[in-house]
Amino acid sequence: MNILSEVEVEALPAELPENIEVNVEHLTNIDDQVTVADLKVPEGVTVLTEAEQVISKIGELVTKEAAAEAAAEEAAAEAAKEEAGVETAPVEGEAAAEGGAEGEAPKEEAKPEAPVA
Repeated sequence: MNILSEVEVEALPAELPENIEVNVEHLTNIDDQVTVADLKVPEGVTVLTEAEQVISKIGELVTKEAAAEAAAEEAAAEAAKEEAGVETAPVEGEAAAEGGAEGEAPKEEAKPEAPVA
């Protein structure tokens, strides 16, 4: 099936439309479509393209891509949560190596002051 981007019309030169607008707001479900027969053309314009030709259609591929993208975003968010959880949890024995219990700052050693000459 070919989706059209142009339609053939017949009219007097002064009545030829520069473009024809198509309302696609009603396309909400898979396989909903707009055909040439659905076009609203100005008075004095005759559409020569076959009325059954599809101009716009909602396809299943769009839905599958959106679902795959949503699943990928969810997996990335889950991985970020896990990564953040690993970084914030102290590793066993880390608190003792730092010189104190959780929440305590490590003690600084006293440095002797050098005499000023």
